[in-house]
Amino acid sequence: MKTISTFLFVAACQVCFAGVDTNIVAMSDWSEPVGYREVGYLGSGPAIRGRLILWKGFTPGYAGKTPETAIYVELQNMTTSGSQCEFYFGGGEGLRCELFKGDGEKVEPSVGGGYGNGPGPFGVGGWITLPHDSTIRLRANAKGGTPDGYALAICMWKGQWYIRDGDTNTYSLSATLSITSPTNRVTTLTSPIWKGTLTFPKMKISVPK
Repeated sequence: MKTISTFLFVAACQVCFAGVDTNIVAMSDWSEPVGYREVGYLGSGPAIRGRLILWKGFTPGYAGKTPETAIYVELQNMTTSGSQCEFYFGGGEGLRCELFKGDGEKVEPSVGGGYGNGPGPFGVGGWITLPHDSTIRLRANAKGGTPDGYALAICMWKGQWYIRDGDTNTYSLSATLSITSPTNRVTTLTSPIWKGTLTFPKMKISVPK
């Protein structure tokens, strides 16, 4: 019996570790939900919260020779009425980020931005349907490889931050995501449209080893 118990414990541990994304550099806490949350109020409308993820590696849609630093937003439907909701995602167009050193000094981005066929100015946005109590992860920054000698290259549409290998500073990234709604979409009771601005808690970043 002891042998069986030990085997089951080890197997459970392997399953847990298998689900860990080792490419994640940093992840913020969840933001406060934006939208109505009154329980039992049928006209409350949709509510969504989000968090920010910094990820380094080779994404499926990237063909570069060096890894890129991707910013993802995870959005979660918290509508109390149990409804799905829709929102229009235009990628990095609504994402505003600021980078700070551990002492509070603001780090200005380098001039110039990323490239590629991703969302935002270089791609086409689209409508997304998010079921109740569900979460979706969406790419929210430009493509761009990491130059030699650098641990991270955070490419935004209008600027980039470069952090060198061996940098001992601890950084923090603060961000907001604003989602607006084009006027040519009709709201329905079963699939209301969400729009608003999410404020992500500051995310601490250390140079990957």
